[in-house]
Amino acid sequence: MNPHAGLQPEHRVRRQGFLQDLVNERQGRLFRQWLGENGRILDLGCWDGALARHYAAGNDVIGLDLGLAALRLAAQVPGIRAVQAPLSGPLPFPDECFDAAVLADAAEHLPWLALILAEAHRVLRPEGLLVGSVPLACHLPDRRFTYSDFHALLARRFRLEVLISGQLGVGSTAFRCRKM
Repeated sequence: MNPHAGLQPEHRVRRQGFLQDLVNERQGRLFRQWLGENGRILDLGCWDGALARHYAAGNDVIGLDLGLAALRLAAQVPGIRAVQAPLSGPLPFPDECFDAAVLADAAEHLPWLALILAEAHRVLRPEGLLVGSVPLACHLPDRRFTYSDFHALLARRFRLEVLISGQLGVGSTAFRCRKM
């Protein structure tokens, strides 16, 4: 199996525009509240760091993405260490080394979502947080899973604590769950 199959390393470049800035601002404030400070956080699919900048201060954030152009931008955000790696195989980190992981607007792009959720579970410390967001179906017609599928995959390894739908802009659903 090719770990890069279905992935486009250079498709991730800085998103521009008022609407995306508004979504990042709202999600950023929410994720900052959920993640707090003094944590070691893994941002899975960090893109250009536009969202992670909201929770980087006071935390040790490692932003992981395949796209080199986007990672160059993420590396310029104070508090983010950018690491290039695909989200389609084992993560390059030891077991139980992160307090939290973020999977924001990335799950729907991953060909092997169950694998990355298993890897997030592996690298999270006991009771570690997984926070993230997924856009509504009407905004991404080529999704690889349904919300029911996504909830079932989460429930295998995580305990859902909070689910917020349609209040963050562009119809995103945000979630916070804890490693079981």
